[in-house]
Amino acid sequence: MIAKLLLGAFVLSASLLADGKAVYEQKCAQCHAYYIPVSELMENFMQTQNKNLSLKGPTINQLNFRLKQMIGEPEGDMEFHKMEVVEFIKDYVYYPDKQKSVCLEEILASFETMETMEGKISQEDLEAVAEWIYNYTPPKEQ
Repeated sequence: MIAKLLLGAFVLSASLLADGKAVYEQKCAQCHAYYIPVSELMENFMQTQNKNLSLKGPTINQLNFRLKQMIGEPEGDMEFHKMEVVEFIKDYVYYPDKQKSVCLEEILASFETMETMEGKISQEDLEAVAEWIYNYTPPKEQ
């Protein structure tokens, strides 16, 4: 009986957790493309100042790469690093500021400062999408 109650509580709590990819698709995808190969991104930003792709914000593969490079100690404890990156994302989404950005200057010049998502995304959804961005694995490029 107790095992059934515990299993039921686990299933219920798991169903209440936000799905980071679903949150991305609902709240972030209109400005942040999922994936574009690095070669296309480099051409877009370095040669045409974002005129080829007309992106509104960095792609998820750009964010994942830069955040893991620039926030905290990438070579340190992986769980702690994940926590640092997730906390950075949560802060940035509510309090965006180009001064805090991890993007290269050449790329940052193509974008306006992101509008705050405070009041537009819940803490639970923000946590889920931030963890999803951290765990994102882009396809292998050729």
